[in-house]
Order: sequence, then structure tokens, then C-alpha cells
Amino acid sequence: LDEFALAVEAYIYAYPLVTMEVTRRVITNVAEPEGTRGPMGHLIKLRQYPDAKFRDVTAPNADTLYTTAFFDVGDEPWVVSLPDLK
Repeated sequence: LDEFALAVEAYIYAYPLVTMEVTRRVITNVAEPEGTRGPMGHLIKLRQYPDAKFRDVTAPNADTLYTTAFFDVGDEPWVVSLPDLK
């Protein structure tokens, strides 16, 4: 592999990882849930469609009600349970 091809492969591999880490830091950099942001371990639910100023995710959809959460599973798994939906 030449240097350019190696750089392209590195970019393709690393870009999504870096983008998600930046997104996590932006969204979870609050002490309590507020609006589109919340600390680690909280479910953040948008109650209205994002407007043109919404930049919390890289390419937001104008017709999607987002629910976002970041969980730290480094020490142990998180178990999320929901009641049966009928």
C-alpha cells in the first residue's frame, strides 16, 4: 500500500469513531437533562422535529424524532427492560 492509500484507509476507519466521540461529548456535557442533551446514562427524547439550527448529530433528518442515549459499559453491562407493548 502506498502512503496515500494507507491514509485513505485510516481516514475511512477513524472518521466515524471520532465523529461519534465528538457527538457524545457534545450531547452529554450537561449536569442534568435539558432539551436535546443529557448526562451519560440518560435517555434523551426529542418531542418535536429538529429545526435548521439542530447540530447535535452530523446529518439530522427533518422528519425524525430522535431518542439518544450514551451508556458507559466499561465496567459492567447495562440492562434495559421495557414493559410488553401491546
